Amino acid sequence: MRTVAADDDVIRPIVAVKIVNPKNGKATAVYALLDTGSDRDVIDERLIRELGVETKEQLMNISTIDSKSTATRQLASFHIESLDGEYVAEVEDALVGKLLTSNSDVPPSKRDLSRFSHLNQLHYEDLDAGVRMILGVSHCET
Repeated sequence: MRTVAADDDVIRPIVAVKIVNPKNGKATAVYALLDTGSDRDVIDERLIRELGVETKEQLMNISTIDSKSTATRQLASFHIESLDGEYVAEVEDALVGKLLTSNSDVPPSKRDLSRFSHLNQLHYEDLDAGVRMILGVSHCET
């Protein structure tokens, strides 16, 4: 699934996924932004608490477009699944934190795409959720 940003025509790949805590079975469906420039998955810290996922701390070097830092960060391991169950992956040591998404990172089901007639026949999952995860390059082949 893809979305068109509110103020521009840039395509942002946003997909619906199910996050599962394999230790207690708690699960929820959310949207995830696919970021092929990221070598690590990132998950919202509130979501980790909601699902009761255990975290561990590790000293890490983090590089973004405009900064580099070394600090102790929280990491979490869990499973992700496509809503139809066709794709299942174990996510190990995802970075836990506040997501750096923008107001234009909105799932396609939440947008008026009527001016894009080529998208009329596509079905978009309409969840009562926001973008709460960033999936890195390791998932791009799916």
